Amino acid sequence: MRLTRSSALASLGRQARTVAATLIAAVLRGRDAALVEDRLARLPLRAQGAVVGAVLLAVFVACLLAAQFGLPGILALLLVVIIAVR
Repeated sequence: MRLTRSSALASLGRQARTVAATLIAAVLRGRDAALVEDRLARLPLRAQGAVVGAVLLAVFVACLLAAQFGLPGILALLLVVIIAVR
C-alpha cells in the first residue's frame, strides 16, 4: 500500500485526535475516551484542530515546565501521565 502525503497526514490527525481524547477523558473523570473521541470527531475540522492543538500545546508546556526540574521533574510528569491515563 502506497503511503501518500494526504493519507499520512490523515493518519497522523487521527492519532493526534485519539491522544487528545484520551487526555481529555483522563482529566474529566467519568467520561469514556471513546465517547470523547466520537464527540470530537463530530466537530468541524477547524474545531477539531483547535481542540487537539490546545491539548497538545498544554502537554508541550507541561513537558517544558517539568524539564526545568531535571530528571525528577520528567519522572514526576511521566508518573502523572501514567496515573491519569490508566
